[in-house]
Formats: sequence, C-alpha cells, structure tokens
Amino acid sequence: MDFNSLVEYIKSEGCRVRLYKKKKYIHGTAVGTFDVTDNGPIIVMALKDESAIKLAGTLLHEYGHFLQWQDGFLPTIEAICDPYSLLHYWLRGKDYTNAELETGRNAMLAIEWDAEIRGNQLGLDLEIDGFNSDKYMRMAIGYMLGIKYSWKKRVDWKRSIPQKYITLEDWSTEKLFSPLTKNEQSLCKKKLRLFNP
Repeated sequence: MDFNSLVEYIKSEGCRVRLYKKKKYIHGTAVGTFDVTDNGPIIVMALKDESAIKLAGTLLHEYGHFLQWQDGFLPTIEAICDPYSLLHYWLRGKDYTNAELETGRNAMLAIEWDAEIRGNQLGLDLEIDGFNSDKYMRMAIGYMLGIKYSWKKRVDWKRSIPQKYITLEDWSTEKLFSPLTKNEQSLCKKKLRLFNP
C-alpha cells in the first residue's frame, strides 16, 4: 500500500486527514498530529522535505493515536493527566510538583509507545510500500528517548535521534519508564536538535 492509499484507508476508517504540502511542521515542532475537534477526529501532517516512507511511518503513528481514541485508551489516560498540556506549560515556565511531572512523563510515554507499537504492526499488516519494521522501531526508541530527555532536562526538541544511532532492543515496560541511563543522556545531548538548550 502506498502513502496515498494509506490516507484513503484511514479516511474510510472514520478519521479525517489534512495534508499540508508546503509546511515542514505542524504546531511548531511536529510533522504529524492527531486531535479530536468538534468535527471529529483528524490527523494533520506537514509533507515538506520528508520522504514517502518517513511520512508513512508518521501517518501510521498518528493513526495509532486515532485507534487509541477509538478504543478508549487515549481518553482514559488523558482523564488521569493531559501530559501534552502539562509539558507545554512546564517548558514555558509553569511549575508543577515532582509527582505531577512524573505522572505526565509516564502518561506521555505510555500513549506514545502504544502508538508506536500499533503503527509498527499496521505497517506490517497493511504491507506499506518500503516499510521496514526494524528501522521504524529504532526511530520509535529514538522518539521515546527524546521524550524522556525532554521531561528530565526541561527542553523542547524538534527532531528525534536519527535511527542510525539507536540499537534495536526489547523495550519492556520497565525500560520504557526507567530513568535515562548516562549513555542515553549523552546520546540525547549530542543528537537531539533542541529548541531551547
């Protein structure tokens, strides 16, 4: 299945898709986003300067968020804590307790990792053109490290660690929620492109 067919498939499943060919980012930092508006669920993506396979991976990830919303996973987590708003305001100077920050961090990691697992499986099941599960999961791990670093160092970043720097390893729940190791912190410091270092 090619990118355009994937877009049509997602639309047929009940999620709107809006593509911006001339934008590089959505909301300042993201290539893709998922949201639920008064008009229903929508995936929005910036297409400029991205390869078809990278765009397909991002679209699969965002579709994973749609499936989370559809099956109740996303609303359940966000009822406990809206990690995206919490991180947004914390990065801009609002203070929170350590417990609130830990809850936000773990909620975001749970949501994003679940979307990555769903996206990877969808890439395989839908036989996406050029899809490589190992590369996808290395990018996913790089994304998780970026999230963990952002919550640890109070910094925002615009690009995950390139997958060539990530070793493919089994990410258990313990690994996902554990603190960054010194090696992971060093990798993040060297390879994440930060907005406010």
